[in-house]
Amino acid sequence: MNETQWLEYSAKLRTRPLMPDFALRAMTEADRRAIYRFIKSLGPGGGPAPAVLPPGHKPAPPYLELVLPGAQAPAQSG
Repeated sequence: MNETQWLEYSAKLRTRPLMPDFALRAMTEADRRAIYRFIKSLGPGGGPAPAVLPPGHKPAPPYLELVLPGAQAPAQSG
């Protein structure tokens, strides 16, 4: 994705939770351009992100689990 494509994409981005897409859309074009240029400065990307899992399926470890306040934490085995 080139810089022009990123600016257009990031201005309309809608993602799944937990990504705060609203914050990216609210940024100025200059801020989104700076993010693009910083990420490009890091060098080539790695592999693609894993596919989205349907509800009720657990990913292979390691993974991050969000437990909301008041929610029952899953039992730990071992």
